Amino acid sequence: MALRRRHILGLVVEEHSVLVAEVALGGRRTALVRAAELPLAVSARASDAEAQEAGRALRSLLRAEGFRAREAVIAVPASWLLAARKSFPPAGAATFGSMARIEAERSFATGIADLIVDCTANSTTEQARRALLAALPRRAVGMLRATALAAGLRVRAITSTALALAGAPGLAGARMLLVLTPRRAEVVTRSGDRVTDVRHIGLPPTAPEPIAGEPGAGWLRAVGGLLARVAALSPTPESEGGDEVVVWDSTGLGAGVIAAIGESAGLQVRRSPGLAEMGIAGRSDHLAAPGPAVAAVVAVVGARRGGLPVNFLRPSLEIRRHSRRWPRIAWAAATCLAVLGAVLSLSAQWRADRQEVAQLQERLRQMQPEIRVAEAMVDQTRLARRWTARSPRLLNVLRDLTLLFPEQGQIWATSVVVQDDLRVLISGKADREQPVLVLLERIQGRPEFANAQLLYLRQAGTERRELAFALACNYMQGETP
Repeated sequence: MALRRRHILGLVVEEHSVLVAEVALGGRRTALVRAAELPLAVSARASDAEAQEAGRALRSLLRAEGFRAREAVIAVPASWLLAARKSFPPAGAATFGSMARIEAERSFATGIADLIVDCTANSTTEQARRALLAALPRRAVGMLRATALAAGLRVRAITSTALALAGAPGLAGARMLLVLTPRRAEVVTRSGDRVTDVRHIGLPPTAPEPIAGEPGAGWLRAVGGLLARVAALSPTPESEGGDEVVVWDSTGLGAGVIAAIGESAGLQVRRSPGLAEMGIAGRSDHLAAPGPAVAAVVAVVGARRGGLPVNFLRPSLEIRRHSRRWPRIAWAAATCLAVLGAVLSLSAQWRADRQEVAQLQERLRQMQPEIRVAEAMVDQTRLARRWTARSPRLLNVLRDLTLLFPEQGQIWATSVVVQDDLRVLISGKADREQPVLVLLERIQGRPEFANAQLLYLRQAGTERRELAFALACNYMQGETP
């Protein structure tokens, strides 16, 4: 039975290191064979020479640590990704792929030809309409494949660390997943079994240390604020399921800090289940190490067919042609016979065509300045069209919100976020509590707004006595006749 066990590596790219875990899969038992944190920096913008050098260094480190698996699943930070949360009408698999590719071209400023785009859904229904479009630069994918090839590894999948952890067992009923590393925090929003959003922020280089029983205020405020913003912008728990946040901590935080994060965000949190609870056996020191545990889960989830929400090595939006074997062989044989019969007559034509192609390529090179000017004009026209449309929905929202604010300057907005579904999040400051309550009452009293609620009202922390607040509501009259 041991000869039939399959070994696979999980490689998690961090800021200045690579977390590695080797997992043995076979039958009903999954075992963590070995795990380590390798001191190797991998950059998304590395050149080909740097990728080759990193691959050779990775190969030496793997040999020194005793890793022998040659198949790998690679996970990168969310900061490498371009992500867009979208809502689609109900559609089947064939129609949804075309809609998703069109949305990707509209959502990402980088040219779609320079990106590899994947989606967390392959179809939609009336109950499940939201999905996440995620993109990774082709250069970054090529760099990771070149590094793995130089290290003697065969890449099975390339994904995001947080999105891979969202597919781990033990997250049933969780609305969000918070992934904490020494340098960043990433939040994944789930709708049932589908990932619908991913956000990330950078953190101070050191984890918070308890001071008089309390975690670091700045670190805690950053993590709690990220959770509160994502929760406010995500669908309500009544329509999407549970309101629980699972915290996947790779920094070794205590239970008090985890509880303080939930209190800061106003949400119910719990620590993620351990590897033993997920059915992964192994040495106790490997199972207890928080960093390599992430790599182990990435390897297990990536080894399952369809286990990863996104796979930039084989994206679901890629057009694939499926055909039977024997018709393909017959067509190939017929094509070869046709080519052999026509090769002499096409030789002269091929020379003429090659000369014509060279002339056209030269002409295209000369036309590059005009092409760039035309592309810039098209982009400017597309941008201006949004502001000159007959129904400027965003201007209506801003106008109605402006009319609700008082003119005395006792309260002001610092940030207004309007989503595609006209969900509005207002952040601001006030010199005292009464103007905030008056503004909330005005919003609740207007028919243009619905589901208005106060997210938080607290001291701003400046030398002046100012209060910071946040309101959320839905705009019900998005278009004008």
